[in-house]
Amino acid sequence: MDIEFPKQFEKSILENSFLQYPLIDWGILHRACLYYSSLGYQQKETPWIIPENYGKTTKPHIDKSFVHNNDMFKNQAHELVGSAEQGFIYLLLNNLLPEGKYFSVSPCFRVDNYDKTHFPWFMKLELLIYSPGNENKYLQCVIEDAYNFFNMNSIIPCEKVMLEDGTYDINLNGLEIGSYGIRRIESIQYVYGTGVALPRFDIANKNE
Repeated sequence: MDIEFPKQFEKSILENSFLQYPLIDWGILHRACLYYSSLGYQQKETPWIIPENYGKTTKPHIDKSFVHNNDMFKNQAHELVGSAEQGFIYLLLNNLLPEGKYFSVSPCFRVDNYDKTHFPWFMKLELLIYSPGNENKYLQCVIEDAYNFFNMNSIIPCEKVMLEDGTYDINLNGLEIGSYGIRRIESIQYVYGTGVALPRFDIANKNE
């Protein structure tokens, strides 16, 4: 299967050894799964590759992705997800996700300006609540749930920050470790948020 890699990715491979990238702390991911399950979130497996149109709304500032366009995908190009939220969007828009509180763990594939906190791929536990009419209430719940998890696992307290667009960030040691908000796609509206992203959380926690 051929994969179309953006030039930024190729440049990063040449200039940076993957051996220098921080290891994923799978123990933290395991604790996060147990923690969010205890709060009533249901674990959901989401697709790691989706048709291109499902990821447009949530792409980072660089509007590029890792595209599969040959073999089984030759009739419709697909892309590796930037986060499990894109997988959730696929399920929601295809009526495959009923109302509820969910989390999903997946790799995230990003085209970015790579540095010590931005990588071609990383692991993330994504939170999503789909409950039409209750988004504002559940947004605060998601923020508080994530904030408490981070503080239970961090050396110093985290900080909640409200942004000008009405979304929220949680920061640790000056580094954003989670983002939260209400998103509308077509006729569907839901609450999204970061449960934990690795190795970013470890980097912020150790202030590396």
